[in-house]
Amino acid sequence: MPEWLFREKAPNEKARNPMGEEFFASNSDAAALIREAIQNSLDARLSRHAPVHIRVSFVDLQPEQWSEWLGDSLWTHLHAEDSGISREVGKPGYGCRALVLEDFNTTGLTGNMRCDVHSEGERNAFFHFFRAEGISDKTETERGSWGIGKIVFPRTSRIRTFFALTCRSDDGKTVLAGQCILKYHRVNGKYYAPDGWFGLQDSDGFLMPVEEPNVLSRFMADFKLARNGDQPGLSVVILYPDEEVTLSRLAEAMVSEYYYPVLSGDLIADFKDGETFLRIDSKQIDYVVRKLRLPAIEQQIRLSRKHLGSAEPDIVLNMYRGNRPEWQEEILDEIAKEKIRRLLDKGDPVEIRVPMKAAKKTGEVHETFISVVLLRSTGPAQRPVFLRNGLIISQAGGQKTRGALAAVIIDDDGASNLLGKAENPAHTNWLANSERFRATYMYPADHISFVKNAPARILEVLIAEDEKPEADVLAKFFSLPAEGNKGPEPTGAGSTEPPPPPPDPRDKPYDLRPSPRGFVITGRKGAAKKMFIIRAAYDRLRGNPFSKWSPFDFRIEELETEFSGINKARMACNGNRVAFIPDADSFTLRVSGFDPNRDLRVDVQVKEPGK
Repeated sequence: MPEWLFREKAPNEKARNPMGEEFFASNSDAAALIREAIQNSLDARLSRHAPVHIRVSFVDLQPEQWSEWLGDSLWTHLHAEDSGISREVGKPGYGCRALVLEDFNTTGLTGNMRCDVHSEGERNAFFHFFRAEGISDKTETERGSWGIGKIVFPRTSRIRTFFALTCRSDDGKTVLAGQCILKYHRVNGKYYAPDGWFGLQDSDGFLMPVEEPNVLSRFMADFKLARNGDQPGLSVVILYPDEEVTLSRLAEAMVSEYYYPVLSGDLIADFKDGETFLRIDSKQIDYVVRKLRLPAIEQQIRLSRKHLGSAEPDIVLNMYRGNRPEWQEEILDEIAKEKIRRLLDKGDPVEIRVPMKAAKKTGEVHETFISVVLLRSTGPAQRPVFLRNGLIISQAGGQKTRGALAAVIIDDDGASNLLGKAENPAHTNWLANSERFRATYMYPADHISFVKNAPARILEVLIAEDEKPEADVLAKFFSLPAEGNKGPEPTGAGSTEPPPPPPDPRDKPYDLRPSPRGFVITGRKGAAKKMFIIRAAYDRLRGNPFSKWSPFDFRIEELETEFSGINKARMACNGNRVAFIPDADSFTLRVSGFDPNRDLRVDVQVKEPGK
C-alpha cells in the first residue's frame, strides 16, 4: 500500500531547511502559481497542431474521501512542533478543500522514473519534477529553465503538500506521487529531513510512484479530475490552498500573464468552482478582460494582435555597425522615421523589426532581431511590456515611453536564447551579471540595454516640434529671458566686459547630493530670494547630456518632488528643469523617480531674480 514516508536525518547530515524561513512565512500568490505552472505546461506541449488546454478547479472533500490520501502518518509530521506548519491548519476529521490544476495536450512527466541523478543532455521531466531542485533539462529558448518554479505547488498549500498524477506520453503509464516539504523536525525523539514522499518504497529503499489501477481510479474520482487514464499530461492537486488564491484571482493572473499564447491559439484555460465556470480562449479573452476590468491588458492585447496578425513588420531598421549593440544614428534613417510617424498618426499599432547581433565569447556572431510594437497614446509615460516566447518579463523595466504604448516581443530563437541566459530564476528580469549570460555572450550589459531601451530610442528621434518643451515656460513664471535669447548684441569697441570669474565652490549657497533614484538640494547662507534653475539629464557617452535630453527620458513634472522652505507659487517644473525662489536660506528640494539604471547629471544655476 502507498504511504507517506519521511527520511530520518543521517548522523553527519546538516540540518538545512531547503527553502529558508521566508518559504514558510510568505503568503501564496495566485499570479506566481499560474505563471510557473502554465509556463511548464506550454514547454511540455505535445502536438503543435492543437492548443495546450488547462483546467483549474476547486474541490471540497469530506474526511472519509481524503483520509486515504493523508493518513495519520502525515499528520504526525505536519503537527510536529518544529515542522513550520500551524496546528490550526487541516485538523484531522474535518473536510478538505483542494485546488486542482490539469494540463492536456502535454507530454506528462516523461523519462526514467528510477533515475536518481541528473544526466547532462538527457531529457527526464519526471526526475526534474520529483527528484531535483534547482536543476533543469530545459534550454534557454523555453520559458522555464531554472528548475525551481515547481516550488509554487507546495508553497500554495497551507500544509505544504501536493499530489501529482501524470499520464506519460513516452510509455503510456499513469502514475501518482505526492510530496510534502516541511522544515527539519522531530517526531518521537527522532529528527527527520524536510521532504516527505507519498508512494511506494522498494526493497532497496528507493521511493517510486504508485501505478496500481484501483488506487489511481479512487484518486481521480475523489479529487474529481477531468483526466482519464489515456490522456497525456499532468494533474496537480494542492491541499488546503491559501485562502488568497481564489478563482477570480487565478483567472486574472491567467489573462495578465498569458494573454499572448491565448491570442495566438496556443492556450485555452477553463476555471471552475462549484457552479461557476469561465473559459479563456482567443474568442472569449476580450469579454474576460472587460469583466475583470483590466484596461491596461486591453491595450497590450491590441499590440500583441498586431504582431500575431502581421506576416511581415511595417518597418525593418538598419543593423548597427560592429558587434557591440548600440543605438547609432543610421539605424533609423529618414524614410523609416517618416513612415513610423505617418503610421502612428493614423492611430494604428506599428510593428518595427530591430535587427541585432548575438555575439558569443567563442567568436560566433549570429544575426537575430526583436520586434517593437508602438501605439499612439496621450496618457502618462509608461514602461514597455516585454514578452519572450509569450512569457511576460514583468520586471525588465526599460525607459518609460511618452506619447506611445510599447511592447517588445522576442520570439526569434537567437534573441530568445540570448535573453533566456540572462533571466533570473523567477523569469521576471534580465540581469547583465547572470553567470550563465556572462559565460556565453560578449557585451552582456550592452545587449540588455539595447533591448530594454529600444522603444525609447526609437521614439526619441520622432519628437514633433509641437511636442518639444517650450523654451519660455520658466520665463513666464519668473520674467527670465528664454535660454538662447540674450538680448541685443552690444556694438562698438570695448563695449563688452569680460565675464566674471566663477564663484568659489565654498561660497555656493546650496549643497547638492545624490539620493536613491534622484537628488536632493539644500540651501545654505545666502540662498533666500535667489533664483535657482536646476537641469537634469541622463549622462551620454558623447555630447552634452543636457542638450541631448528628451521628453522620452523623463519629465520632472511627472516625477516625485518634495520641498520645504519654498513657496509652491514660486516654483515651476518643465521638461528637465525646475526653477524656484526659496523663501529662506534653509530650503530643501528632493526629486526622485529617475531610472536607477542610468547615470544622472544635475546642473544648478543661481541668479538674482530679474537678471
